[in-house]
Amino acid sequence: MRFLRKGWTAALTLALATPVAAQEHEVARRTFTFIENDLTIEVVGQSPGALHIIRGQPGQIEVAARASDGIAGFGLAGEARNRLKLTAVGAERVTFLVVVPSELRVRVELPDQPVAEIMGSLDQAASYSWLGATEAPGPGPSPAPPPPNGASPASFVDEGLYVSYARLRAPETVSIPHGMPLRRIAVRWEGREFRVAGNREVGVLERGSKALELEADSRVSELVLNVPAAARDFVLRIGDTSALVVKDGQAAVLCSPVIDQTLDGGRRWFTFTPENGKLTCRGGRPAGSSARTAD
Repeated sequence: MRFLRKGWTAALTLALATPVAAQEHEVARRTFTFIENDLTIEVVGQSPGALHIIRGQPGQIEVAARASDGIAGFGLAGEARNRLKLTAVGAERVTFLVVVPSELRVRVELPDQPVAEIMGSLDQAASYSWLGATEAPGPGPSPAPPPPNGASPASFVDEGLYVSYARLRAPETVSIPHGMPLRRIAVRWEGREFRVAGNREVGVLERGSKALELEADSRVSELVLNVPAAARDFVLRIGDTSALVVKDGQAAVLCSPVIDQTLDGGRRWFTFTPENGKLTCRGGRPAGSSARTAD
């Protein structure tokens, strides 16, 4: 999806929309000229909040912020003016929307998260959230263990999916054993980072340095794998069947039903939609047909 200039007003309205009772909170806006190739966005302060990033026009950064019962501020810092600092004072919650130039590589530093998030030059949008000193964690899934290999910590992405695992280099094989009861399995061949996300937390088992095995309970219905665009060899296995094979940079889809999309920038999205938990693969073998063993 490409965000055009005329979509800025609609995007801002959507991201910063509030109930009528909260509309008195002023939205702060500012535009910066930016000609560097890399940008670091640093969120500082103790207020909980969310950050939404989308792509805009070259050479320009646009920032909008709303802070409930407080003041939001932002500005470019650093010798090269390539660090955008975002903060809020006295706010119960703060929301930032940042429009960055196309093809810009963005590094995001969030409060209380020791490892930075990376928004690759091919990613069109991303969303992040954090808890502040004034907000206690509510009920939810148990925290995931620290990610390996310098990966990004778990976070929410723009689709509302929970990122359970991330690292820079993609494994050669990802296996989904016993046909997890999924309605959608998506592989997105784009960006610079490998990620495993789902509508619920997904367990990830490392089988050596080149293979991962996923596990989850029946509440997981959607699974999205982000495979870096630079990956030349990758296999998605469902049960004992290969559903997608990338070999020497060429992709082959072996199971259906599937939607194969070629997007701008050479990105490829493969979306499998199992019927009754099964895919039909070459040779007539159904993937994901093995019965699950009850715990």
